[in-house]
Amino acid sequence: AAGRRGPAFSREEWGAVSRLAAAHSRLVHGECGAFDTTSAMGVEAFTCVLSELDAASNILRIPPASRSYRAAFAKNYRDLLPPRGRAYRLDLFDASLNNYPAIWVNGDMYDFSPSALKSAEILQGRWAELGAHLRRWDVWPARRGEIRSQLRMFDEAWARFEETYITELVDIERRAKQPVVTAGASARRLAELEQVRGARCMYRQRMHHDELVFLVDAISKLSSVVNSTHSAGEELAADLLPMARAALAQCRRAELRGGAALDELRATRVLAAGVVESFEELCEFLRQAEACLELVDPHLGSNLDMASKLRTWEDAWTLATKYLRHQVILQGVCTFVAEICQARRISPKLSAMIDETSAELCLVMPRLVWLAFLAKPCRSAHAMSALLPHRFCAASQVRPMPRSDDELQNFAARCEADVAILHGLGVDSAWHFLMQSAIGGSESVQGDHAHATADQLLHELESWSMELQRSSPTRWN
Repeated sequence: AAGRRGPAFSREEWGAVSRLAAAHSRLVHGECGAFDTTSAMGVEAFTCVLSELDAASNILRIPPASRSYRAAFAKNYRDLLPPRGRAYRLDLFDASLNNYPAIWVNGDMYDFSPSALKSAEILQGRWAELGAHLRRWDVWPARRGEIRSQLRMFDEAWARFEETYITELVDIERRAKQPVVTAGASARRLAELEQVRGARCMYRQRMHHDELVFLVDAISKLSSVVNSTHSAGEELAADLLPMARAALAQCRRAELRGGAALDELRATRVLAAGVVESFEELCEFLRQAEACLELVDPHLGSNLDMASKLRTWEDAWTLATKYLRHQVILQGVCTFVAEICQARRISPKLSAMIDETSAELCLVMPRLVWLAFLAKPCRSAHAMSALLPHRFCAASQVRPMPRSDDELQNFAARCEADVAILHGLGVDSAWHFLMQSAIGGSESVQGDHAHATADQLLHELESWSMELQRSSPTRWN
């Protein structure tokens, strides 16, 4: 072998090729004989070979093929690949080795061009030819010119594949990010429209309305891609936003007037604020994402901040759709919330439960909802029928109020009778007394006749509370 080398190789060149051949011999093969580029040992071995390839090419003074095309790559690829030099990467070699005709991104299939597939085949052909020379290096080493020619042709094939493959990847990523571009551009246009004359006036203009409808549809489509397992289950319409803003304006006017109506509007304010705030925060995020698109992962579900903001928006709009669009149900929810707020003011124990998000609150809350319904059935029947549909006959034009079944009617009648007894025993506010008893549990309802009456009622109420929680747990939560 030494004689074969002759004057063609310098000692340094001979050593470089020998190291490359030794690294090639250590490559790991899988069960079917293919190269292993996934296991820890396989990755380490292949990384070593690519490093020795680059080193040997430099020592043999082989000029690298032009990489000027890298200047046109997206920023994330420019950060990975320098403007000059070979920079062989295992992930790129693995792509040529597998040579998949298509890839899936965000649930969509994107095909590679015949040119990309052909360039991968050529690269693997050059790799096979070079490998054949390296495998017999210790037995029958090739001449210096042959090795230089093999390394040069391999590098040229690599450059052609790298340019074609990454250029097409960039285009695929651009198309995969299109839902973000569409939503972000629409959010920007909507902001520009609202700055012209103010949002209140702009709602009267068709252009603003159409843009809002387009944006909500774009956000819904984006959300279905980013959070594919977190679906609203129903269409979210754009008119919910002006509806929520109008509800917030109503709440602000009520706050200026003051009075007992504030508790009644608390639920409306929370629902409407959730709609408006989640939408505005999401729009601001989308405008920023469109402006720096290179920071957006093309696998949209991997953008955790985007996924979180979309879930917040979707949850807020889904919840508000169920109530802001159905005023009779909203009236009942507002009644429940107002009664619970009043109970919180008279019960420090309930206030502490809410502040601490106590586990005991899960037992107390359905009791309070039932007592609020029994105290004001006309205002809250629609809301309760939404929670317990099997207990009510649906409302109609002839009978606008849902009618409860016989068992629930009998329980309500017994409750009304017990309240009358409590009034007769001198209890000033029977419903407040029952609220406090429900919060305190059985320990607070023992002793005199009034406590015994409340104890009997709450004992029967407990089974109804459990039914309320278990009948429709998702809606209840």
